[in-house]
Amino acid sequence: MDMLSYLTVLIKTRKEVGIPGLGTIYKKKSPGRYDATSHSFLPPSFVLDFNPEVQEQNSLIDHICKIRNISPDSASYFVEQFVEDIKKQLDEHQQASLAPLGTLYQSLGTLSFKPLNDQNFGF
Repeated sequence: MDMLSYLTVLIKTRKEVGIPGLGTIYKKKSPGRYDATSHSFLPPSFVLDFNPEVQEQNSLIDHICKIRNISPDSASYFVEQFVEDIKKQLDEHQQASLAPLGTLYQSLGTLSFKPLNDQNFGF
């Protein structure tokens, strides 16, 4: 099951998406600003960030249920398998790719997230 494609679809339409057992990916707004080097105004944008606390738990499971036409228990199982795989990657390599969203890093027991460039996750 391609969990990353489901996450990508959800983060494009929502402000935050919780991944039970892992954390929350959310949009952080960057205000518009003037770029002196190009002499142009850069509009407000959104950058993805990560919070290790699960702020919201239902949208990912609900979305999987709707798209795959499966029960919430089955969707929860697939999310748990995805989280186990991510945690295994973090344990072995101290990082896990969440492409096309970014990369999750583990250092000193804390998780951090580096978004990929060239994203367009605005509302």
